[in-house]
Amino acid sequence: MSPRCSAMREPGDRIGEVWEVVRPLGSGGMGSVYAAQNVGAPSIQAAVKLLACEHAVRPEARQRFLQEAEVLSGLDHPHIVRVRNVVLDTEPPWLEMELVEGLALSSLIAIGPLPEPRVVHLGRQLLEALAYMHRRRVHHRDVKPDNVIVQDLDHLMLVDFGLASRDTIHAASGAVHYGTVAYAPPEWIRPEPLDPVAWDTYAAGQVIYEMLVGQAAFPTPDLPELRLRVLAVMAAKAEAPVLDPGPDFSLEVRAIVRGLTARWATQRMAVWDAFKRFDALLASYGSR
Repeated sequence: MSPRCSAMREPGDRIGEVWEVVRPLGSGGMGSVYAAQNVGAPSIQAAVKLLACEHAVRPEARQRFLQEAEVLSGLDHPHIVRVRNVVLDTEPPWLEMELVEGLALSSLIAIGPLPEPRVVHLGRQLLEALAYMHRRRVHHRDVKPDNVIVQDLDHLMLVDFGLASRDTIHAASGAVHYGTVAYAPPEWIRPEPLDPVAWDTYAAGQVIYEMLVGQAAFPTPDLPELRLRVLAVMAAKAEAPVLDPGPDFSLEVRAIVRGLTARWATQRMAVWDAFKRFDALLASYGSR
């Protein structure tokens, strides 16, 4: 089947000369991702991400696509998806990545709360991945349950680095389109430069909170205008000094979640410190 400039593919369609689509994995504003198999050796599989055609004609979008490949190519961690190739001289451009099979964390949360030991086990892996990235001055900027895949029930993988950056982000109210508002920190709406480490930190704490309680911390209200929905979510965040899963959980887990989601960026617990505390908690579970 001949290539066409569309991020939409059906099973059996070709991507380049090497890959054949097996099934869709997901789609977003920047394009679509597919599970694919090697045409000549079907046992070789990959996840292939195609840039949407409406973005492919925009130099800044193509640059962001290339940046995702460059960022991922410099990371090697058991809880971070790996990129293997980027092809820009075709329409649309595409990335070849490690195929990460499993369930989106959002699907697990939709079923209900996860047991505290399991949350600590998965949260520890998420924090380890972020600490590794931050030491290399890489920031995800879109940590959320949809971008976390759980394999074999207990192995976490952080995916979708389309907004990853090594730069401080400058945000201006009404003109920002980075990340997902529901998982952005309270300072996202302010005009001052954002600390991307504090951004990832807050989002990770919110994800851990949602695993514990089994529901969204800041559901998006059903309002007619995007601007109104954004303002409502950010107003709710501004009114929450911290997120606290409540007395049904251990004091240590509550303290970690509260520390990661402090209202002010300068008061948030460091990701590495939270990781070490979760690590100690896991060890204590094993000794009981």
